Amino acid sequence: MFSELVLQGVRESLVSLDMTLLEVAEAKGSVGMRDMQLQELVRLAPDAIISFSNDQTALRDRFLSLSAERTKLILGVDVPPDLPEYAYATCVATNETEKGRLAGRLLASEMIRRGKRKIGFVCNADINFTARQRDMSAIGTVTEDFPQLDIVFRKDFIREQNALSVVRDALEAHPETEGLYIFSADATLTAQKYLQSIGREDILLVTTQINDEIARLFLMNQNVIGIVSSQAYEMGRYLGLAAASSLLGKHLPSYVVVEPVLITAGNLEKSWVRTARRRPPTKK
Repeated sequence: MFSELVLQGVRESLVSLDMTLLEVAEAKGSVGMRDMQLQELVRLAPDAIISFSNDQTALRDRFLSLSAERTKLILGVDVPPDLPEYAYATCVATNETEKGRLAGRLLASEMIRRGKRKIGFVCNADINFTARQRDMSAIGTVTEDFPQLDIVFRKDFIREQNALSVVRDALEAHPETEGLYIFSADATLTAQKYLQSIGREDILLVTTQINDEIARLFLMNQNVIGIVSSQAYEMGRYLGLAAASSLLGKHLPSYVVVEPVLITAGNLEKSWVRTARRRPPTKK
């Protein structure tokens, strides 16, 4: 859903500017495929290339060689470490620090309101800087702003298929847990199913990703109290606008930061439409 919304934003912004999208390539997480696809795109001699990925470290040298061409490079989410600013026009990214802060504050505030104290964190073990920035911001917000709460565990993982074992092992070791921050939408779905199976729907959940299943879960379960989502469509729209601006010779900042959206029961419909560009799913 996230990638689809980004692409929708790119397409619609380019159409509005009477620009043509030549090709779309999806690497499905393969670094080798991304490198090969980038080479193929360069052969099309485009005026600009948009590269959108959570971790573009492996493409640093390829991006650097591209800087000798006339093609403008627009990055989304992540800039490879040590990539000089002259090698790309700009990077469009979510304010991940704010995303983590909002998630941590929402969970902590709601736990205090309900008389709960014990929080667990399920974080992204990826080396990606922005993911670490988000998770550490959530932990730091709870630690610094809500000293009356206790962080009873932090568990990190990358592979979604490990989510069940991570959550199960953490809760077996810390049955006193009363609230969970979970970075991933899929892991949140897995965790909620597990909580239902063991009768622990008293544990509050906050996540930082959005999809149809999460929204439906949100509608049907009072313990899922909030989603802090990136504005994927807006990110795509800014990527398209950045490509056009770079071709006009306009100077762009190194980063264009898009603020996240906090979705709660009180603003679900409005925020869902704003974020997902369609009406929220209904209860089944």
